[in-house]
Amino acid sequence: MATVQAASSVRPRLHIARWWIWGLPISFLVHDGEEAIVIVNEGGLFRGGELILTTSQALAAMGLELTSLSLLALFAARAARPGWAVRAFTVMLAAWTLHGLAHLASGVAADGYALGVVTAVPACLAYGCLALHRLLADGLLDRRWLIGALVGGAALAAPLLMLVHAFGRLVA
Repeated sequence: MATVQAASSVRPRLHIARWWIWGLPISFLVHDGEEAIVIVNEGGLFRGGELILTTSQALAAMGLELTSLSLLALFAARAARPGWAVRAFTVMLAAWTLHGLAHLASGVAADGYALGVVTAVPACLAYGCLALHRLLADGLLDRRWLIGALVGGAALAAPLLMLVHAFGRLVA
């Protein structure tokens, strides 16, 4: 009887956590949508005046990222309990949140607008912090795993970005 009551009291919170999990691909669409508009208008992804990716390569890389984040969100939302899917999602969510900080730093370094700065605060930082808080509050992760996810997200961010850029160069 006690386990039935405990399970039913957790269910509404897990329903809310699922909405927050699905927020990652949505926030990606907002943030990378801004980047895609700039990339299309400028004819490619440039860094320091040098062409990094053509328009089609950049959009292919973004497509891979969106597909990967959507699949990860699907697995985590379906699980909605601590396990590999929620932990992998949390690492990616932490990387996404830290990605927002990197955009803000690039805006400061550029002394104005840099690619992705406009949506970095609402789509990366605000969403990421709120979603991490929700997963923590709902018991889908603990403080120790949250710290591990932040470290893992920081360690994986650059290699994952290089991987999707390589994919973009390969297919487009």
